[in-house]
Amino acid sequence: MQTKLAVTAPRASVIVPAHDEAALIERCLTVLSGPRPGGWGDVDVIVVANGCTDDTADRARAAGARVIEITTASKIAALNAGDAAVRAPEQPRIYLDADVRLDPAGLGAVIDALQAGALAAAPLPRLDTSRASRAVRCYYSLWRRLGYSTRSVLGSGVYGLSATGRARFGQFPPLISDDGFVYSHFSPAERVNPPGAHFTIETPRTLAATYRRRIRITQGNKQLHREFGRRMQVPGPYWKQVLGRRPWLIGAAAIFLAVNLAADRAAERRLRAGISAWNRDDSTRGGAAMAARPRGLIRALRTAVSRRTWQNYARLANFFGYDGAGQQAISRGPGVRMSPTVSVRNGTRISIGAGAHIGQGCYLWAGDSQGRIDIGAHALLAPDVMLTASDYDFDAGPGPVMDLPKREADIRIGADTWLGAKVTVVAGVSIGDGTIVAAGSVVTKDLPAGVVAAGVPARVIRERGTRG
Repeated sequence: MQTKLAVTAPRASVIVPAHDEAALIERCLTVLSGPRPGGWGDVDVIVVANGCTDDTADRARAAGARVIEITTASKIAALNAGDAAVRAPEQPRIYLDADVRLDPAGLGAVIDALQAGALAAAPLPRLDTSRASRAVRCYYSLWRRLGYSTRSVLGSGVYGLSATGRARFGQFPPLISDDGFVYSHFSPAERVNPPGAHFTIETPRTLAATYRRRIRITQGNKQLHREFGRRMQVPGPYWKQVLGRRPWLIGAAAIFLAVNLAADRAAERRLRAGISAWNRDDSTRGGAAMAARPRGLIRALRTAVSRRTWQNYARLANFFGYDGAGQQAISRGPGVRMSPTVSVRNGTRISIGAGAHIGQGCYLWAGDSQGRIDIGAHALLAPDVMLTASDYDFDAGPGPVMDLPKREADIRIGADTWLGAKVTVVAGVSIGDGTIVAAGSVVTKDLPAGVVAAGVPARVIRERGTRG
Protein backbone atom coordinates (compact mmCIF):
# COMPACT_ATOMS: atom_id res chain seq x y z
CA MET A 1 0.00 0.00 0.00
CA GLN A 2 1.26 3.46 -0.87
CA THR A 3 1.99 5.95 1.89
CA LYS A 4 0.70 9.34 0.92
CA LEU A 5 3.38 11.97 1.57
CA ALA A 6 1.75 15.10 0.16
CA VAL A 7 -1.32 16.97 1.29
CA THR A 8 -3.18 19.97 -0.07
CA ALA A 9 -1.35 22.45 2.18
CA PRO A 10 2.09 20.98 2.95
CA ARG A 11 4.19 22.49 5.70
CA ALA A 12 7.29 22.22 3.50
CA SER A 13 8.45 20.89 0.14
CA VAL A 14 11.29 18.39 -0.18
CA ILE A 15 12.99 18.24 -3.58
CA VAL A 16 15.07 15.13 -4.31
CA PRO A 17 17.07 15.13 -7.58
CA ALA A 18 17.73 11.50 -8.49
CA HIS A 19 19.79 10.07 -11.36
CA ASP A 20 19.89 6.25 -11.39
CA GLU A 21 19.33 6.06 -7.63
CA ALA A 22 17.26 2.88 -7.56
CA ALA A 23 19.58 1.38 -4.92
CA LEU A 24 19.11 4.30 -2.52
CA ILE A 25 15.86 6.13 -3.24
CA GLU A 26 13.66 3.99 -0.97
CA ARG A 27 16.04 4.44 1.97
CA CYS A 28 16.07 8.17 1.34
CA LEU A 29 12.27 8.42 1.30
CA THR A 30 11.75 6.26 4.39
CA VAL A 31 12.52 9.22 6.65
CA LEU A 32 9.83 11.24 4.87
CA SER A 33 7.10 8.61 5.11
CA GLY A 34 7.79 7.35 8.63
CA PRO A 35 6.91 8.76 12.07
CA ARG A 36 7.52 12.51 12.44
CA PRO A 37 8.79 13.49 15.89
CA GLY A 38 7.49 16.75 17.29
CA GLY A 39 4.46 16.79 15.02
CA TRP A 40 6.11 18.76 12.28
CA GLY A 41 3.45 17.81 9.77
CA ASP A 42 3.27 16.53 6.23
CA VAL A 43 5.63 17.47 3.47
CA ASP A 44 5.29 17.53 -0.29
CA VAL A 45 8.00 15.19 -1.53
CA ILE A 46 9.05 15.74 -5.12
CA VAL A 47 11.49 13.27 -6.67
CA VAL A 48 12.89 14.51 -9.97
CA ALA A 49 14.18 11.50 -11.88
CA ASN A 50 16.63 13.00 -14.35
CA GLY A 51 17.94 10.93 -17.26
CA CYS A 52 17.39 7.68 -15.39
CA THR A 53 18.08 4.32 -17.06
CA ASP A 54 16.87 2.27 -14.08
CA ASP A 55 13.60 2.07 -12.10
CA THR A 56 14.28 5.02 -9.78
CA ALA A 57 10.99 6.69 -10.74
CA ASP A 58 8.89 3.56 -10.15
CA ARG A 59 10.48 2.95 -6.73
CA ALA A 60 9.88 6.58 -5.73
CA ARG A 61 6.22 6.37 -6.75
CA ALA A 62 5.83 3.14 -4.77
CA ALA A 63 7.18 5.00 -1.73
CA GLY A 64 4.45 7.62 -2.15
CA ALA A 65 6.49 10.49 -3.59
CA ARG A 66 5.33 12.80 -6.35
CA VAL A 67 7.60 12.01 -9.29
CA ILE A 68 8.66 14.21 -12.17
CA GLU A 69 10.67 12.64 -14.98
CA ILE A 70 12.98 14.63 -17.26
CA THR A 71 15.21 13.27 -19.99
CA THR A 72 18.25 15.40 -19.17
CA ALA A 73 20.72 13.80 -16.77
CA SER A 74 21.45 16.99 -14.83
CA LYS A 75 21.14 17.75 -11.14
CA ILE A 76 20.73 21.46 -11.90
CA ALA A 77 17.91 20.76 -14.35
CA ALA A 78 16.31 18.51 -11.73
CA LEU A 79 16.51 21.21 -9.04
CA ASN A 80 14.88 23.76 -11.34
CA ALA A 81 12.18 21.29 -12.35
CA GLY A 82 11.48 20.53 -8.70
CA ASP A 83 11.26 24.24 -7.86
CA ALA A 84 8.78 24.76 -10.68
CA ALA A 85 6.57 21.97 -9.30
CA VAL A 86 6.36 23.27 -5.73
CA ARG A 87 2.74 23.65 -4.66
CA ALA A 88 3.33 25.94 -1.68
CA PRO A 89 6.09 28.42 -2.65
CA GLU A 90 5.48 30.42 0.53
CA GLN A 91 6.62 27.43 2.63
CA PRO A 92 10.21 26.24 3.25
CA ARG A 93 11.97 24.08 0.69
CA ILE A 94 14.40 21.30 1.57
CA TYR A 95 16.86 20.12 -1.08
CA LEU A 96 17.96 16.56 -0.39
CA ASP A 97 20.43 14.29 -2.20
CA ALA A 98 19.28 10.70 -2.57
CA ASP A 99 22.43 9.23 -1.00
CA VAL A 100 22.00 11.16 2.27
CA ARG A 101 20.61 9.48 5.40
CA LEU A 102 18.57 12.17 7.10
CA ASP A 103 17.56 12.00 10.75
CA PRO A 104 13.73 12.44 10.97
CA ALA A 105 14.07 14.72 13.98
CA GLY A 106 16.70 16.67 12.07
CA LEU A 107 14.33 17.33 9.19
CA GLY A 108 11.65 18.50 11.59
CA ALA A 109 14.12 20.82 13.37
CA VAL A 110 15.20 22.36 10.07
CA ILE A 111 11.59 23.02 9.05
CA ASP A 112 10.87 24.51 12.48
CA ALA A 113 13.89 26.83 12.21
CA LEU A 114 12.88 28.04 8.76
CA GLN A 115 9.29 28.68 9.80
CA ALA A 116 10.58 30.55 12.85
CA GLY A 117 12.40 33.06 10.62
CA ALA A 118 15.73 31.51 9.65
CA LEU A 119 16.74 32.19 6.03
CA ALA A 120 18.81 29.04 5.57
CA ALA A 121 19.14 25.97 7.77
CA ALA A 122 20.62 22.51 7.67
CA PRO A 123 21.44 19.65 10.03
CA LEU A 124 25.06 18.95 10.97
CA PRO A 125 26.83 16.06 9.20
CA ARG A 126 27.88 12.79 10.73
CA LEU A 127 30.31 10.55 8.87
CA ASP A 128 29.90 6.84 8.26
CA THR A 129 33.42 5.50 7.66
CA SER A 130 32.57 1.88 8.49
CA ARG A 131 33.36 0.67 4.96
CA ALA A 132 36.18 3.12 4.23
CA SER A 133 39.87 2.31 4.02
CA ARG A 134 42.27 3.40 6.76
CA ALA A 135 43.63 6.19 4.57
CA VAL A 136 40.12 7.54 3.97
CA ARG A 137 39.40 7.45 7.71
CA CYS A 138 42.60 9.44 8.28
CA TYR A 139 41.51 12.02 5.69
CA TYR A 140 38.11 12.50 7.31
CA SER A 141 39.47 12.54 10.86
CA LEU A 142 40.79 15.99 9.96
CA TRP A 143 37.93 17.04 7.66
CA ARG A 144 35.26 16.46 10.31
CA ARG A 145 36.97 18.96 12.62
CA LEU A 146 37.05 21.82 10.10
CA GLY A 147 34.82 24.84 10.51
CA TYR A 148 33.11 23.96 7.21
CA SER A 149 31.69 20.76 8.71
CA THR A 150 31.14 21.90 12.30
CA ARG A 151 29.91 25.52 12.15
CA SER A 152 27.34 27.31 9.98
CA VAL A 153 26.93 24.19 7.81
CA LEU A 154 24.79 24.48 4.69
CA GLY A 155 25.09 21.76 2.08
CA SER A 156 27.00 18.49 1.73
CA GLY A 157 23.78 16.85 0.60
CA VAL A 158 20.95 18.61 2.40
CA TYR A 159 19.95 22.22 3.02
CA GLY A 160 16.75 24.16 3.55
CA LEU A 161 15.66 27.66 2.55
CA SER A 162 12.74 29.78 3.66
CA ALA A 163 10.73 31.60 1.01
CA THR A 164 12.70 34.76 1.79
CA GLY A 165 16.00 32.91 1.60
CA ARG A 166 15.06 31.22 -1.68
CA ALA A 167 14.20 34.65 -3.12
CA ARG A 168 17.89 35.62 -2.98
CA PHE A 169 18.46 33.98 -6.35
CA GLY A 170 16.45 32.90 -9.35
CA GLN A 171 16.92 29.56 -11.09
CA PHE A 172 19.91 27.41 -10.23
CA PRO A 173 22.59 28.30 -12.80
CA PRO A 174 24.47 25.66 -14.83
CA LEU A 175 27.37 24.84 -12.53
CA ILE A 176 28.89 21.89 -10.74
CA SER A 177 28.31 22.94 -7.13
CA ASP A 178 24.72 23.81 -6.31
CA ASP A 179 25.60 23.51 -2.60
CA GLY A 180 28.42 26.03 -2.97
CA PHE A 181 26.24 28.40 -4.96
CA VAL A 182 23.57 28.44 -2.25
CA TYR A 183 26.18 28.56 0.54
CA SER A 184 27.73 31.70 -0.99
CA HIS A 185 24.43 33.62 -0.73
CA PHE A 186 24.38 33.52 3.07
CA SER A 187 26.79 34.80 5.69
CA PRO A 188 27.86 32.48 8.54
CA ALA A 189 25.42 34.26 10.86
CA GLU A 190 22.55 33.51 8.46
CA ARG A 191 23.24 29.77 8.26
CA VAL A 192 21.43 28.02 11.11
CA ASN A 193 22.17 24.52 12.40
CA PRO A 194 19.33 23.59 14.77
CA PRO A 195 20.50 21.83 17.96
CA GLY A 196 20.31 18.06 17.70
CA ALA A 197 19.69 18.01 13.94
CA HIS A 198 21.95 15.60 12.05
CA PHE A 199 22.33 13.71 8.81
CA THR A 200 24.73 10.95 7.83
CA ILE A 201 27.14 10.93 4.91
CA GLU A 202 28.78 7.68 3.86
CA THR A 203 32.34 8.59 2.93
CA PRO A 204 33.99 7.19 -0.19
CA ARG A 205 35.46 3.76 0.42
CA THR A 206 38.83 4.31 -1.26
CA LEU A 207 41.34 7.13 -1.34
CA ALA A 208 41.02 7.26 -5.14
CA ALA A 209 37.26 7.83 -4.78
CA THR A 210 37.96 10.50 -2.15
CA TYR A 211 40.35 12.16 -4.57
CA ARG A 212 37.76 12.18 -7.37
CA ARG A 213 35.16 13.61 -5.00
CA ARG A 214 37.58 16.33 -3.98
CA ILE A 215 38.25 17.19 -7.63
CA ARG A 216 34.52 17.76 -8.14
CA ILE A 217 34.26 19.98 -5.04
CA THR A 218 37.36 22.00 -5.91
CA GLN A 219 36.34 22.40 -9.53
CA GLY A 220 32.90 23.54 -8.43
CA ASN A 221 34.37 26.15 -6.08
CA LYS A 222 36.71 27.47 -8.77
CA GLN A 223 33.90 27.61 -11.30
CA LEU A 224 31.70 29.42 -8.79
CA HIS A 225 34.28 32.16 -8.43
CA ARG A 226 35.40 32.44 -12.06
CA GLU A 227 32.02 32.31 -13.78
CA PHE A 228 29.74 33.78 -11.12
CA GLY A 229 32.09 35.95 -9.06
CA ARG A 230 31.05 34.32 -5.79
CA ARG A 231 33.10 32.93 -2.92
CA MET A 232 32.12 30.80 0.05
CA GLN A 233 32.59 32.47 3.45
CA VAL A 234 33.90 29.45 5.35
CA PRO A 235 34.42 29.85 9.12
CA GLY A 236 37.39 28.39 10.99
CA PRO A 237 38.99 26.38 12.31
CA TYR A 238 41.02 25.61 9.20
CA TRP A 239 43.41 22.68 8.86
CA LYS A 240 46.35 24.53 10.44
CA GLN A 241 44.29 25.44 13.47
CA VAL A 242 43.00 21.88 13.80
CA LEU A 243 46.57 20.60 13.65
CA GLY A 244 47.64 23.24 16.17
CA ARG A 245 45.15 21.90 18.68
CA ARG A 246 45.78 18.24 17.85
CA PRO A 247 49.40 17.78 16.69
CA TRP A 248 48.95 14.01 16.75
CA LEU A 249 46.88 14.36 13.57
CA ILE A 250 50.03 15.14 11.58
CA GLY A 251 49.76 11.87 9.63
CA ALA A 252 46.12 12.58 8.78
CA ALA A 253 47.12 16.10 7.74
CA ALA A 254 49.73 14.64 5.36
CA ILE A 255 47.06 12.57 3.58
CA PHE A 256 44.56 15.44 3.68
CA LEU A 257 46.98 17.89 2.08
CA ALA A 258 48.26 15.40 -0.50
CA VAL A 259 44.74 14.60 -1.68
CA ASN A 260 43.62 18.22 -1.73
CA LEU A 261 46.72 19.55 -3.50
CA ALA A 262 46.54 16.85 -6.16
CA ALA A 263 42.80 17.46 -6.58
CA ASP A 264 43.40 21.20 -6.94
CA ARG A 265 45.78 20.61 -9.86
CA ALA A 266 43.40 18.12 -11.48
CA ALA A 267 40.45 20.51 -11.07
CA GLU A 268 42.44 23.28 -12.74
CA ARG A 269 43.22 21.01 -15.69
CA ARG A 270 39.54 20.04 -16.04
CA LEU A 271 38.47 23.67 -16.04
CA ARG A 272 41.01 24.56 -18.74
CA ALA A 273 39.84 21.59 -20.81
CA GLY A 274 36.18 22.54 -20.43
CA ILE A 275 35.26 19.29 -18.66
CA SER A 276 32.26 19.64 -16.36
CA ALA A 277 30.98 16.07 -15.91
CA TRP A 278 29.41 15.38 -12.51
CA ASN A 279 32.01 12.71 -11.53
CA ARG A 280 29.99 11.28 -8.64
CA ASP A 281 31.18 8.57 -6.23
CA ASP A 282 29.58 5.26 -7.21
CA SER A 283 31.49 3.28 -4.57
CA THR A 284 28.85 4.26 -1.99
CA ARG A 285 26.03 3.18 -4.31
CA GLY A 286 27.08 -0.43 -4.58
CA GLY A 287 29.14 0.10 -7.73
CA ALA A 288 32.76 -0.83 -8.10
CA ALA A 289 35.35 1.84 -7.44
CA MET A 290 37.37 2.93 -10.44
CA ALA A 291 40.39 0.69 -10.78
CA ALA A 292 42.72 3.16 -12.44
CA ARG A 293 45.18 4.90 -10.13
CA PRO A 294 45.13 8.68 -10.41
CA ARG A 295 48.72 9.58 -11.24
CA GLY A 296 48.54 13.04 -9.69
CA LEU A 297 47.36 11.57 -6.40
CA ILE A 298 50.06 8.89 -6.41
CA ARG A 299 52.77 11.51 -6.93
CA ALA A 300 51.33 13.67 -4.17
CA LEU A 301 51.17 10.74 -1.74
CA ARG A 302 54.75 9.74 -2.51
CA THR A 303 55.81 13.26 -1.68
CA ALA A 304 53.66 13.26 1.43
CA VAL A 305 55.33 10.13 2.84
CA SER A 306 58.92 10.89 1.81
CA ARG A 307 61.54 11.11 4.55
CA ARG A 308 62.21 14.81 3.99
CA THR A 309 58.52 15.65 4.06
CA TRP A 310 58.03 13.76 7.29
CA GLN A 311 60.93 15.66 8.83
CA ASN A 312 59.09 18.87 7.91
CA TYR A 313 55.86 17.45 9.35
CA ALA A 314 57.70 16.70 12.60
CA ARG A 315 58.98 20.28 12.78
CA LEU A 316 55.47 21.57 12.08
CA ALA A 317 53.96 19.32 14.75
CA ASN A 318 56.58 20.53 17.22
CA PHE A 319 55.77 24.15 16.36
CA PHE A 320 52.04 23.70 16.73
CA GLY A 321 52.41 21.56 19.83
CA TYR A 322 54.49 24.32 21.43
CA ASP A 323 52.68 27.40 20.15
CA GLY A 324 49.18 26.17 19.39
CA ALA A 325 48.54 25.23 23.01
CA GLY A 326 49.77 28.68 24.06
CA GLN A 327 47.28 30.36 21.73
CA GLN A 328 44.41 28.45 23.29
CA ALA A 329 45.43 29.69 26.76
CA ILE A 330 45.19 33.39 25.83
CA SER A 331 42.35 35.42 27.32
CA ARG A 332 40.71 37.20 24.40
CA GLY A 333 37.68 39.35 23.78
CA PRO A 334 35.10 38.83 21.04
CA GLY A 335 36.14 39.33 17.42
CA VAL A 336 39.86 38.79 17.95
CA ARG A 337 41.63 37.58 14.81
CA MET A 338 44.95 35.81 15.23
CA SER A 339 47.04 34.11 12.57
CA PRO A 340 47.77 30.43 13.31
CA THR A 341 51.47 31.24 12.77
CA VAL A 342 51.61 33.52 15.85
CA SER A 343 54.21 32.19 18.32
CA VAL A 344 53.07 32.23 21.96
CA ARG A 345 54.88 31.63 25.23
CA ASN A 346 53.03 31.41 28.55
CA GLY A 347 49.65 32.28 27.05
CA THR A 348 47.92 32.29 30.45
CA ARG A 349 49.59 35.65 31.11
CA ILE A 350 48.45 37.25 27.83
CA SER A 351 45.17 39.08 27.25
CA ILE A 352 43.87 40.57 23.99
CA GLY A 353 41.00 43.04 23.79
CA ALA A 354 37.94 42.79 21.56
CA GLY A 355 38.42 43.25 17.83
CA ALA A 356 42.23 43.16 17.92
CA HIS A 357 44.17 41.67 14.98
CA ILE A 358 47.45 39.79 15.43
CA GLY A 359 49.21 39.27 12.09
CA GLN A 360 51.30 36.46 10.67
CA GLY A 361 54.54 35.51 12.36
CA CYS A 362 54.09 37.68 15.47
CA TYR A 363 55.77 36.69 18.74
CA LEU A 364 53.88 37.15 22.00
CA TRP A 365 56.25 36.01 24.74
CA ALA A 366 55.02 36.58 28.27
CA GLY A 367 57.27 35.96 31.24
CA ASP A 368 57.85 32.55 32.77
CA SER A 369 56.62 33.56 36.21
CA GLN A 370 55.10 37.06 36.25
CA GLY A 371 55.61 39.25 33.16
CA ARG A 372 52.26 39.90 31.42
CA ILE A 373 51.30 41.15 27.96
CA ASP A 374 48.06 43.11 27.72
CA ILE A 375 46.87 44.21 24.26
CA GLY A 376 43.99 46.68 24.04
CA ALA A 377 40.81 46.51 22.02
CA HIS A 378 41.10 47.01 18.24
CA ALA A 379 44.90 47.03 18.36
CA LEU A 380 46.57 46.04 15.09
CA LEU A 381 49.86 44.14 15.08
CA ALA A 382 51.34 43.81 11.59
CA PRO A 383 53.35 40.71 10.61
CA ASP A 384 56.49 39.78 12.56
CA VAL A 385 55.89 42.07 15.55
CA MET A 386 57.72 40.85 18.67
CA LEU A 387 56.53 41.53 22.23
CA THR A 388 58.72 39.98 24.92
CA ALA A 389 57.96 40.54 28.59
CA SER A 390 61.13 38.74 29.66
CA ASP A 391 64.81 39.62 29.08
CA TYR A 392 68.04 38.06 30.33
CA ASP A 393 69.69 40.18 33.04
CA PHE A 394 73.09 40.20 31.38
CA ASP A 395 74.54 42.42 34.16
CA ALA A 396 73.73 39.89 36.86
CA GLY A 397 77.12 38.24 36.64
CA PRO A 398 79.61 36.42 34.42
CA GLY A 399 78.91 33.30 32.47
CA PRO A 400 76.72 32.30 29.51
CA VAL A 401 73.72 34.58 29.03
CA MET A 402 71.36 31.62 28.98
CA ASP A 403 72.45 30.71 32.52
CA LEU A 404 71.70 34.16 33.93
CA PRO A 405 68.37 35.06 35.62
CA LYS A 406 65.61 36.72 33.66
CA ARG A 407 64.15 40.17 34.22
CA GLU A 408 60.39 40.12 33.75
CA ALA A 409 58.12 43.15 33.42
CA ASP A 410 54.68 43.76 31.99
CA ILE A 411 54.02 45.08 28.45
CA ARG A 412 50.91 47.13 27.80
CA ILE A 413 49.75 47.91 24.26
CA GLY A 414 46.90 50.43 24.33
CA ALA A 415 43.60 50.32 22.50
CA ASP A 416 43.48 51.39 18.83
CA THR A 417 47.25 51.17 18.44
CA TRP A 418 49.06 50.09 15.30
CA LEU A 419 52.46 48.41 15.47
CA GLY A 420 54.01 48.18 12.01
CA ALA A 421 55.78 45.14 10.59
CA LYS A 422 58.83 43.90 12.53
CA VAL A 423 58.33 46.24 15.50
CA THR A 424 59.98 44.99 18.70
CA VAL A 425 58.69 45.93 22.16
CA VAL A 426 60.84 44.96 25.16
CA ALA A 427 59.88 44.12 28.73
CA GLY A 428 58.39 46.85 30.88
CA VAL A 429 57.17 49.12 28.07
CA SER A 430 53.74 50.75 27.92
CA ILE A 431 52.33 52.21 24.68
CA GLY A 432 49.42 54.61 25.02
CA ASP A 433 46.03 54.35 23.32
CA GLY A 434 45.88 55.32 19.67
CA THR A 435 49.65 55.42 19.14
CA ILE A 436 51.28 54.39 15.85
CA VAL A 437 54.74 52.78 15.77
CA ALA A 438 56.50 52.69 12.40
CA ALA A 439 57.71 49.43 10.86
CA GLY A 440 61.10 48.18 12.04
CA SER A 441 61.15 50.27 15.23
CA VAL A 442 62.44 49.00 18.57
CA VAL A 443 60.45 50.34 21.52
CA THR A 444 62.58 50.46 24.70
CA LYS A 445 60.72 53.18 26.65
CA ASP A 446 57.10 54.12 27.28
CA LEU A 447 55.24 55.98 24.52
CA PRO A 448 52.35 58.34 25.31
CA ALA A 449 48.88 58.12 23.80
CA GLY A 450 48.01 59.51 20.39
CA VAL A 451 51.49 59.91 18.91
CA VAL A 452 53.49 58.58 15.96
CA ALA A 453 56.85 57.03 16.89
CA ALA A 454 59.70 55.59 14.84
CA GLY A 455 63.34 54.60 15.07
CA VAL A 456 65.82 52.40 16.90
CA PRO A 457 65.21 53.12 19.70
CA ALA A 458 61.75 54.49 18.94
CA ARG A 459 61.06 58.14 19.68
CA VAL A 460 58.04 60.38 19.21
CA ILE A 461 58.17 62.26 15.89
CA ARG A 462 54.79 63.96 16.04
CA GLU A 463 51.27 63.80 17.41
CA ARG A 464 48.76 61.68 15.59
CA GLY A 465 46.56 63.73 13.28
CA THR A 466 49.08 66.59 12.74
CA ARG A 467 50.64 65.47 9.46
CA GLY A 468 51.64 68.28 7.08
